[in-house]
Amino acid sequence: HTHTHTHTHTHTHTHTHHKAVSPLLFSLSESLRVSLYHTHLHHQTPHNARTMMARRASSPMYRAPPPDDEDKRPLSFRVKRRTPSPEPDDGLGKLRSHLYEGQYTEAIAELESFEAAVRARGDIQNVKGVCLLHLGRPERALEVLDDVLAANPADDAARHNRLEAVFSVCELRIEEANKRFLAGDAGGALACYELVPPGHLEELRTLYPQLLYTFYNNRGAVLMKLARFAPALEDFETAVAVRGNHGDAHHNRGVALKALKRFEEADSAFSKCLELDPRSYSALCGKSEVLASLDRFEDAVDVASRAIEVNDTPDNYRALLSRGFARLKHGEYGGAVRDFHVAEGLGAASDEFVMMYELALALHGDELFHIGEHELAIDLYTRALAMGSSDRPSVDLLFNLSLAKLYSGDDGDDTANGFRHVLSLRPNHPQAAGTLGMHLLEVSYPNSPEAHEACVWLKRATEMRPREADLFYHYGLALMKVGNMK
Repeated sequence: HTHTHTHTHTHTHTHTHHKAVSPLLFSLSESLRVSLYHTHLHHQTPHNARTMMARRASSPMYRAPPPDDEDKRPLSFRVKRRTPSPEPDDGLGKLRSHLYEGQYTEAIAELESFEAAVRARGDIQNVKGVCLLHLGRPERALEVLDDVLAANPADDAARHNRLEAVFSVCELRIEEANKRFLAGDAGGALACYELVPPGHLEELRTLYPQLLYTFYNNRGAVLMKLARFAPALEDFETAVAVRGNHGDAHHNRGVALKALKRFEEADSAFSKCLELDPRSYSALCGKSEVLASLDRFEDAVDVASRAIEVNDTPDNYRALLSRGFARLKHGEYGGAVRDFHVAEGLGAASDEFVMMYELALALHGDELFHIGEHELAIDLYTRALAMGSSDRPSVDLLFNLSLAKLYSGDDGDDTANGFRHVLSLRPNHPQAAGTLGMHLLEVSYPNSPEAHEACVWLKRATEMRPREADLFYHYGLALMKVGNMK
């Protein structure tokens, strides 16, 4: 039984701290040059699974990076006003007035009214590009500024403003992708990311590393959701290369490596995350699960116990699942049952959880049965059966429950009916046929219906186990009891 965990993706709210960086530049004239500043928002990053793969999913899969002081706020602009100097008589006074007043739609309309020769000037088109950026049309602004640079590659102002347009285009794609991802449309989110040209990302690598980190981290989360683990790992490794001081980058890399069953590398990735954030609940859970997969059960239990102590998330039962899983694989069935019982009270209810809990109850019941604690074993078997499907109950559990009842001294119809139920589900169950036949032989009167039924089951048992002398002995006794001496 292999345990995997899905992580969910949640929405993080980050306060915006305004900081003047990268002014947009007009190059019309010194008297028209206006400094425009922008700020950035901490991009909404899909979170790790805090559960994946259980809620989901879940998952399962990815936490937002911690806030920095820069390049994390949405692109916006404001005009840095100053007292205008006397304007030259160049016919641009009305355009200057619109710009100083922040009337960018009117400014574009004004410059479009210029004669073709004036309108085609690089400085005029640069102003148009900046106005388009202010109006939230970065793709059109990028087209305009590309034309300016094609005509004059030495135009520094246009080059600077083009970089801001590239930033805005990428940011809009990421924000649209995040909206789709959080709405459950992973395919649509990936389509948004694929609209971002790789060349644009490389242009922003030096000045805006946080944008690159968000892009690759978020796209990796989308790819994980689509079960494309190998390309997701590539994206997370790029995120680590861009921002290696973020514990989340290493955590997400560990999640992808774990999904690829590269457990040793996943352990190293989670350990790196914990070096940066020793109280990372998700990393502690992930490390515990990986250690259990490496058969390092005692270490897995210790790490999961640390996660339980941290206990700083609403889905804190994940650490209990991790520790219960490690104990289950290590053969500590009683401890596993206790952990799963607490997790159930906290809301754990996934199919995977039910399967593990049912298995732990059954195996702990076997332990107690073998040391003679039949009543306790009956309770555990009953609980295990209650967790499974009532339409298709576990045949082995039904047999063990009936056997425990028989050994506890219950020789009534309920015990016999339990064995009959097993045989109705699996007619070729030799232990059930032999045990039921011996039980009926013991409680029946000579030539009674129970004695005749004992003959039927014991005969079937000898046919399935022809080398077991004890079955033939009891079959002979049953034949004597119904008068068949021959």
